[in-house]
Amino acid sequence: MWWLAFLVADWTGAGSCRPCHAAMFGGHAHYSALAKPDPQPRPHEPFRRGPYSLRIDGARARGWTPTESIDLPIDWAFGSGRQAVTYVSRVDSNWYFEHSLSWFPATRSFGLTPGHAGREPKDLKEAAGLLYRATDPQHGIAGCFECHATGPVSFDKDGAVRFREAGVQCEACHGPGSAHIATSRV
Repeated sequence: MWWLAFLVADWTGAGSCRPCHAAMFGGHAHYSALAKPDPQPRPHEPFRRGPYSLRIDGARARGWTPTESIDLPIDWAFGSGRQAVTYVSRVDSNWYFEHSLSWFPATRSFGLTPGHAGREPKDLKEAAGLLYRATDPQHGIAGCFECHATGPVSFDKDGAVRFREAGVQCEACHGPGSAHIATSRV
């Protein structure tokens, strides 16, 4: 009946795995698949998308034309940084915004986020990125967090995302660890 204990187990966090599994701790690419953005800007020229100029400056995303501008704080950086890092902002309690610029370490430059090429933006907002509902079951941002974070994903009344740990940690694949820890110490 060990499996029954697993079903009602609590999430313990990757730190509780480290004492027994130190050699595997934090060693895979997905460990850092979700993080807060680096507040330090990377020097770069604005990215031009037709008449629109776009720039990621540390934890802020900016877009402009001669007559209008957008300036949003960045809440999340998706990706370990080995392939790319894509930036996301929470707009309000129902919407998140995926920025059209991602950082690509191989070229040490910003480029269009995968899935954004081939779209012809009609205005600055469309040039800057895509809106996603927080909890849409097919196309919501919740699915992104479910793959890039550990533990159940939910949103509070203000739309802030909640999960156990950022990144794909031990329990994302192995399940809540309290039952394993309890039986391993016997």
